[in-house]
Amino acid sequence: MRNIVHSLIPSSLQKEQLIEEPLRVLGNIAELIDTTDNVYTFKYMGLVCNKEGIEAWALQMIQDIDPSTEKVLMLTNRKKDKRDY
Repeated sequence: MRNIVHSLIPSSLQKEQLIEEPLRVLGNIAELIDTTDNVYTFKYMGLVCNKEGIEAWALQMIQDIDPSTEKVLMLTNRKKDKRDY
């Protein structure tokens, strides 16, 4: 007979499956990079002017599912949008 051990700490894959709906809503503007220490980190590919709002919106959607979430980070290398001068 096999012993099956279940971890009480959700893995990154389990957390990604847990937030499947917010990932679908964010679509192609954010790609999940990491889920460590109740912080969700995304690669952000949307407009820079919307980054803070998307972070706040993603945090709210994820906290509805996983209340232990402390922070959502949207990382990008861009400083401004192409239309900005």
